[in-house]
Amino acid sequence: MGQRHILHCDCNCFYASVEMQEHPELRGKSIAVCGDPEARHGIVLTASYPAKRMGVKTGMPIWEAKQHCRDLIIVPASYGKYQKYSGYVREVFNDYTDQVESFGLDEAWLDITGSVGLFGSPIKIAKEISVRIKRELGITVSIGVSFNKITAKLGSDYKKPDAITVIEPDTYKQIVYPLPVGDLLYVGNATQRKLGSYGIRTIGQLAETNPEVLKGWFGVMGYTLSAFARGLDQTPVAKQDAHSAIKSVGNSATTPRDLTTDEDVWLMLVLLSESVAMRMRDLGSKCNVVEMRWRICTALRKTSGTFCTSCYPRKCAPVCLLCAVGPPLLMASCAGRCRVTPIYPATSGKQTPSATPGTAARIFQHRQPPAS
Repeated sequence: MGQRHILHCDCNCFYASVEMQEHPELRGKSIAVCGDPEARHGIVLTASYPAKRMGVKTGMPIWEAKQHCRDLIIVPASYGKYQKYSGYVREVFNDYTDQVESFGLDEAWLDITGSVGLFGSPIKIAKEISVRIKRELGITVSIGVSFNKITAKLGSDYKKPDAITVIEPDTYKQIVYPLPVGDLLYVGNATQRKLGSYGIRTIGQLAETNPEVLKGWFGVMGYTLSAFARGLDQTPVAKQDAHSAIKSVGNSATTPRDLTTDEDVWLMLVLLSESVAMRMRDLGSKCNVVEMRWRICTALRKTSGTFCTSCYPRKCAPVCLLCAVGPPLLMASCAGRCRVTPIYPATSGKQTPSATPGTAARIFQHRQPPAS
């Protein structure tokens, strides 16, 4: 099998770019697209490059962002516009290949292996896509051109904005090995900290670590990290109309205020559990595991936790979700002595080590839901 040609396209500061295109008076200014502070979603979703140069970062609370940039212009998020522009961008992609796999609204992989005979070299196609998106939509993209999805993603992140980076097998080590290990896809903050504790701070150091050692640290995921660091990935780019198998169903919410009583918690749990159950009914599915996540705030501390229980002796039907996850959360609420926010009921078809038989039954003995 010959070498594949994969592109990863990343729209630069996508939300902010769309806002500047819709409101030209914002161009060149320090702006941040943020969630709704009244709904306690008051964080920076994306910022323009002038704002980033002042230290504003994605995920930063609005008050902290304003400390970094006093002239920061706060723009409320408008997801309808972003979805519309995302659709326009994908229409451009579809002119070159039907293998377009979205990675959020602003990123996508394209497999153009079968397109080079029609449109020219991978670099030529990447340049055409970049020029068209800038001319037709007024936003810029960074594109990685490489031989698989992992290395193409590294390429699009390598240089921004409005850039094209080519990573070939013979230049992979030279370009990628010096990069921080956190730049590798699927290496999150916790994984990066753990690798750093073992002295692994670059992708090159991760690639040179014995895969068996990584397995001892991360389980079977260690093999995956080792392969990705060495540039090995045969994952196909899904076609435009492909649908991945659904392995879990979940829902979450951040409440406008802290939940201080059992009744508050129970009402929110009913709403979220019913949403999850409705989706399960639509899918015609049952689950093996019910999981719940919460954050508890007391006068002294904030703590987070996860409760996970297997549904025995049979799979749990959607109507049983509330019974499975309700009492543990109410137990955590401590009858008003602490505050719970937010909560995340979720179900999974996969059993986990923490899902031991009888867990739910033992907890149910301690607490019952409030009478209706």
